Amino acid sequence: MEGLITGIRRSLDGRACSLPDAWLVLQMLPNMTPERLHRLLEAFGGPQEALAAPGPDFARLAGRKAAEALEREAPGDMAARLRREAGGVRILTRDEAAFPEILQTIYAGPGALYLEGDPSAISSPCIALVGTRHPSEYGRRMARELAGTLAVQGFAIVSGMAHGIDAEAHLGALEAGGRTVAVLGCGLGVQYPSDHHDLRRRIAAQGVVISEFSWGATPYPANFPRRNRIISGLSAATVVVEAAHRSGALLTARLAAEQGREVMALPGPVHTGRSAGCHHLIKEGAHLVESAEDILAALPSFVRTQALTPSIPPKAAAGSADDPSLSDTERALMSRLAEGEESIESLTRALGLRPEEVSGALLQLEIGGKVRRTGGGLYRSA
Repeated sequence: MEGLITGIRRSLDGRACSLPDAWLVLQMLPNMTPERLHRLLEAFGGPQEALAAPGPDFARLAGRKAAEALEREAPGDMAARLRREAGGVRILTRDEAAFPEILQTIYAGPGALYLEGDPSAISSPCIALVGTRHPSEYGRRMARELAGTLAVQGFAIVSGMAHGIDAEAHLGALEAGGRTVAVLGCGLGVQYPSDHHDLRRRIAAQGVVISEFSWGATPYPANFPRRNRIISGLSAATVVVEAAHRSGALLTARLAAEQGREVMALPGPVHTGRSAGCHHLIKEGAHLVESAEDILAALPSFVRTQALTPSIPPKAAAGSADDPSLSDTERALMSRLAEGEESIESLTRALGLRPEEVSGALLQLEIGGKVRRTGGGLYRSA
C-alpha cells in the first residue's frame, strides 16, 4: 500500500508546473476545445489542479488523447517545448495582469494567447468590424471609413485578417494612424492568408496579431468559429459591414450577443445578397449603422470614456478650404460642402472626379475632423 501511495505521489509531482505553464499546456493538449477547458476548470478549480487530477478523472473531461499526451510528456517539459517552438514570441496567459480583462468574462475563454506586436493593443477599448470575403466597392469603402474614424477616436479595430472586409477594416485603422488587432484562425507560425504577409507586418508594427492556437497550427475550418469568439469577446461592439445570410460574420455577431456585447450592422442594397445578413441582424434588433457616429452613440458611456480620444492628431485645424495642408481634391470638396450637404455621387458629378478619388479624400477629411457623414450617405462640413 505504501508503495502504491508513493507511486501516485510521484505521478502527481510529475504533473506539477507553474501557473502560466499550466494554462499553456492545458490549452494546447490534443483535442482540447474551449468547452473542455471550461469543464476542467469548473471541475477542478484551476489549471494546476486539473493537471494534478487522477488520470481517469482527467480523461473523462479532457478526452483520451489529452490524457495520453500527459502520460508521454510531463507538463513542465511540454510547456518548455511549446515556448521553444514559438521562438521567443510573447505568450500571455490568463493569470497575467496584461491579459485583457474583457476576455476573462466570456464563456470558455482562452487560457493563453500568442502575440506578435504590442500586447497593450488588446487592452485598449476595441470595436470589431467583420464581413464578407467578397465585398462590393461600397462595403470596402465603408469598412475603411468606419475603421479610420473609430481609430481616430481611440478605439483599436479588431478583425480576422481575412480577405475582404477584414482586410479593409485593418487598413482603415492603419491608414488613420490607429491601432488594430488581427485574431488568427491558425498558429502564428503559419502565414494565412498567404498573400497578407505585408498586411500582417503592418498590423504587428502598429497593433498586434494574436492566436490561441499552437505555433504551427494549420487553419482548419473548425478553428474559425473559435477565432470568432475572441474577435467578439475582445470588443465592446461587433459591427457587421457586409454579409450574406450564411456568413462567419453572422456567427461573430451571434457570439457577441451571447457575450453581452453590442451588435450593429450596416445596411446595403436590397437587390444583392451581400447585405442580406446585415438586414436580418437589423430586423432582429441590431443597431443600424450609417456612420461612425451611430456606432459611438450606441456604445455604453463608460466604453466611450475609456477610449483615448483623440489619440491621433488631426491633419490640421478643421473648417477652412484654404488650409495649406489639404490636397487640391480636399480643398475642392471643402468648398462644395461649405454650401450644404452632398452625396459622393453629386460631388463626383460636380467636380468631374472619379468616385474613388472623392471617397478617399472624404475619408481623410472625416479622419481629420473637417467633414462628417450624416444620414442617407450625405456629407457636410464639420
